[in-house]
Amino acid sequence: MLMIARFYERFSGRRTYYRLYLVPLIAFAIGAVRYADRDRISGDLIGDSALIVGGLSLLTLSVWLYWRMVIQPKPNAVK
Repeated sequence: MLMIARFYERFSGRRTYYRLYLVPLIAFAIGAVRYADRDRISGDLIGDSALIVGGLSLLTLSVWLYWRMVIQPKPNAVK
């Protein structure tokens, strides 16, 4: 998603804030490392919190990017 947002920003000239996609990437990495270190499937508060933050931020950013690319009218659109 980060690369799609970056590509769209570069070629459309519209701001996508693609660097914010590092937040879910880092959050998922933290969650994965925490669960790799523990010998359990669930129950780690930090791991669970990191995965929740990563999932919610990725969902929010993905919906916003979709809205930006597909739904929101272009500034120079001819009607």
